[in-house]
Formats: sequence, C-alpha cells, structure tokens
Amino acid sequence: MTYRRGAFITSAVILLILLSASYVYAGSFTENLLYIYSGGMKIGYSYDSVKTEGGITEAVEKARIKVRLLDNTEDVETEARYRLKGGKLISFDFRFESPSGKVTASGAREGDTMRVKMNTISGESEIVIDVPPGLIPASMLPSMLMADHPAAGKEFIIPVLDPVTVIAASSPGGFETRHKITGRESVEAPSLGVIDAWRVESVLSGARVTSWITGGGELIKQSIPPGMTALRDEGGRVSGQGLSALDIEGATSIPSNITIKDPRGLAYMKAEIEGISPEDGFDLSDAYRQSFDGKYVSIRAGDTSSVKTYMLPNKEPEFAPYLAPETLIQSGDPEIISKSREILGGEEDSLEAARKLNAWVFNYLKKTGTAGIPSARDVLKTGSGDCNEHSALFAALARAAGIPTKTVSGTIYLDGRFYYHAWNEVYVGQWVAVDPTFGQVPADATHLKLVEGDLNKSSVIMNAAGKLNLKILEAS
Repeated sequence: MTYRRGAFITSAVILLILLSASYVYAGSFTENLLYIYSGGMKIGYSYDSVKTEGGITEAVEKARIKVRLLDNTEDVETEARYRLKGGKLISFDFRFESPSGKVTASGAREGDTMRVKMNTISGESEIVIDVPPGLIPASMLPSMLMADHPAAGKEFIIPVLDPVTVIAASSPGGFETRHKITGRESVEAPSLGVIDAWRVESVLSGARVTSWITGGGELIKQSIPPGMTALRDEGGRVSGQGLSALDIEGATSIPSNITIKDPRGLAYMKAEIEGISPEDGFDLSDAYRQSFDGKYVSIRAGDTSSVKTYMLPNKEPEFAPYLAPETLIQSGDPEIISKSREILGGEEDSLEAARKLNAWVFNYLKKTGTAGIPSARDVLKTGSGDCNEHSALFAALARAAGIPTKTVSGTIYLDGRFYYHAWNEVYVGQWVAVDPTFGQVPADATHLKLVEGDLNKSSVIMNAAGKLNLKILEAS
C-alpha cells in the first residue's frame, strides 16, 4: 500500500460519540437508543441504560461506529459502566476495542481523587486524577440540563467524566463542558414523529455540538461534527448489522484551488482562510513558522542550516513542559529510553538527533489506517499506525533524548486536497516542524497548524471539519 495520509480525526469522532449518550436519570430502569447517520447512511449507534437498586445507580453506555481509514474498514466499539451512590460518581469501567487494538480502564474514587488503572497491548499503567465536585457521566447531561426550569439563555458549566479524555489527556483533568439553551424548536425523529424540544449548544472536549432535548430530559437529536446526526430510536433494538462506513477522508478533506506540483518540497505558502474563528479554539499564529492576520495565513518551512544547535539534553526550565512524560507519550518508560539511546548511538547534537529519530520512526512504522488511542509504548510494540501513532512515538523518543517536543495537528496538502493530519515540533535551538509520517525535517509549508497539544485537542479540529475553506494565493 502506498501511504498517502493519516486518518487523524478518528479518535475525536469516537470521543464525541461517547459524549452523545443520553438517559433520563429517574425511575428504577430506563434505556435509550440513538442511531448515528452521515450523508443519509447509518454508520453507528449510541445506547445507554440506567438501573437504580439499593441506593446504587449503575449507568451503562455503549457506542459503535464503522469507519473507513485509508485502505481499512473498522468497527470501533466502546462500553462504559458507571456506579453512583447518592448521585456521587464512585467508580467506572471502560473498554475501547477495534481491530487496531484494545484499551481497558477502571477507576475507583478515593476521597477527592480517583485512581485509574489502564491496560493496553504494552501492559498496565496507573494515574491518579483530581475529581471535581459534581462530576457526572456524559449520559446524565440531558436530564441535568433540563432539571431546573429550562429557559432560553440559560448557561451551564458541568464537569463530565469521559474515559477517553482521561486516557488521552497530557495532564489528567479538563472535565469542564459548557452548554447554552438557545430556544425551542420542532425536530423530527423517524420513530417519534415531530417533537417539541429545547435546542442546546454545547462545547464538549473543545468541539461544538448541537442537541435537541425534551423538557423531560430525553435527547431526540444531536448534530455532531463532522456532519453526523444522531437520532433517537424509540423501541428499537440495538444492532450493528447493516452499518455503512464513515469515509473520514471524504467527510473532512478540503479541496485546493490550485495544484501544488511538489508539495513535500514547498518552502512557503500563503492562503486566505474562511469558515473558522478564534472562538472555535484555533490559534493560527506562532512566533517562528506561521502567522495569521485574521484573513491570511503565511507558513514558512524554515531553513535548518542556520539553526544554532545545542548539546543534549536540554535543561532549560522554560522547556520543561515539552520534556515531561504524558499519559500517551511515555518518555520516561525504560523501553522508550533504551530505544531512543539505541537509535541515537551517542549523538548529542540536538538537530542531528532529531533527524535520526525522525528517520527511524518513518522507516520503522508500517503505514496503516488505525482506529485507536495512540500510545507511544503500544506503537513501539506494534510497529504500525497512521499519523497519530507516528507523532506519539516520535514525541516520546525525542523527549526521552532531552529534546523539547510538541504534538501538533492541522492540515496537509496531498493530491489536490488538504487532509487533517498530526505531526511534531522540536526545539533544537529554535522550534522546527518535523513530520515523522513523511520523514521530513523540516516539514513542508503545506502543513497548516491549527492546534497544539495532546490527543484531546483533536476534538477542537472537529470545529473546522466541513467549515474550513482555503484559497492558496502563493506556493513556492
């Protein structure tokens, strides 16, 4: 297979589907089902149930989606079980499974913290997270938003525990979700007919989602980027039969107004941007490579020949956040450290070390579409993946070597279109963009950066899907 691009947006899609479950938090037992559509095709479902017995409430959330990734079509399933006592979340169990891999996690509350144990293909790990007051499962959101006399203009900030967010976060936390009731509208669901519901605009893990919820707390419809719609199915049976695959590339790629003959060799690009704004969570300017004046973005690949390098490791305090291990970038893991040293073979020059690590990751990993949660330890073991896996493994190896490293995401030009993609930036005397998926140091100027940060930032990218328009004005 000739590798063309990485299906970067997949994990964000799954994360948002997890945050789209709904149930009415009342009575001894309730269950709800929503089917998820894209382009008129049924691509997945979200199911939940809640049972209260002996003062203990158990909420179950299940989701399934079929996605097409490069040459692969995969069914991705998630299941989460939460236990609450007196409305207080006390524990959870979680499973994420696809042909690309399996991740399980369990958490138990200890006072104001929760100890979370995770198990992946590379073994077990554990983190402890601070638990904010009022933390709830995602499925309780609809009923909570409707609990106290809903009215247009009401706003809410509600902490939500989503297991994918916990697993993917660089620093555990970030549970805050924001919601605003904007008014009442009539919506239609196939099995229900026309229903009068409240329209709610939400920000979930950085992505903007619109929901229609009855006054009784039932989620009838939800609009989820990129271009997906979830519709309530009353009395239906949960079934994964007959699902069509979500073509992520087709749903999210952006046509280019010009053909760039040598995109991997492009040193400079200027483009007019429409359809997104700072309110969507994007920062299109940095101090070294990319600038944005509110309408036009300019990107320079950079010239590494003028970089004043240094001898590793970097010990400057300002770069400490870009050297620290993260939940999925385990730069302190003994195997990661050992492999980094083996690859470098004693190389201490910062730029040359970055080149060696980049080339090794490019050559080592088999290029394949992956629907999973990219962990550097897992990727080192499996030796395959798309751009997410490349950037996670490179970041871990580079940080282990003492090179400050960021994970970034945005778009890249290929074959007449721009596709969502992930890559890295390293500080080697100055910040330089590198792309281990394509073996580039520096990365070419078609790499339009939209966000910096861990995998959870990929949800912010969803705000651009289907909205971002680029008009290339210069390419040289």
